Amino acid sequence: MYNNSVHASMRMTPFWAMYHRNAEMQFKAPKVSHLKSEDRADATLEGLAETHRTLRENILEAQQRQTKYAGGTEITFNVGDRVWLSTRHFRTTRTSKKLDY
Repeated sequence: MYNNSVHASMRMTPFWAMYHRNAEMQFKAPKVSHLKSEDRADATLEGLAETHRTLRENILEAQQRQTKYAGGTEITFNVGDRVWLSTRHFRTTRTSKKLDY
């Protein structure tokens, strides 16, 4: 399901980005191509190159949009700065979070 849904920043499905084709279930034999394997390989390579160019443009555009909403400033923290920290992903040896440091 994830591989067949359009990603917001890429504007294409992850499966298409990787293989330059849509995923499909085939219940019958695949179509026989009358092209030489070299021609099919060249066409696939050209398609992948075009997909790579499109992905690069879409990712750069998404980065610009995100920078715009982030205020265009980079956040840096210094030693001693106070920040909010979630302990959800911390593991301790204490029996309770309340008893931890």
